[in-house]
Amino acid sequence: MCLAIYHEDVLVGFTMYCLDFEDKEYWIYRLMIDAKFQSKGFGKAAMEQLIDRIKQDKEHKVVYLSFEPENMLARHLYEKLGFEADGRVIDGEVVYKLAYD
Repeated sequence: MCLAIYHEDVLVGFTMYCLDFEDKEYWIYRLMIDAKFQSKGFGKAAMEQLIDRIKQDKEHKVVYLSFEPENMLARHLYEKLGFEADGRVIDGEVVYKLAYD
C-alpha cells in the first residue's frame, strides 16, 4: 500500500508498506520525505501514524524495515520509535524490527 504524506495541503512525502508474502509480517518498504521538508518532524509523525495503522491488524505483532547502514538519521529515527536491529542484512541493508503487543 502506498500512502501520501501531507502537511496541510502540501505533499511532503510518501510511504509504502505491505504484508510480506514470504514471512507473512508487515514491512515498511519506503518512507520518503522531500528534501525541503526533512528535519521538521514529518518523517517521525508519518511513521507514528503508519505504525498505529499497522497495529490495528491484531493478527500481527511485528513490523520490519531496512535501511542502508550508513544512514544514521534513519537509524536514529527508527531506534527512537522502538525499532531494534534483528541481526540480518538483506541486499546490503540492515533489518530492524518493532515487536509490540
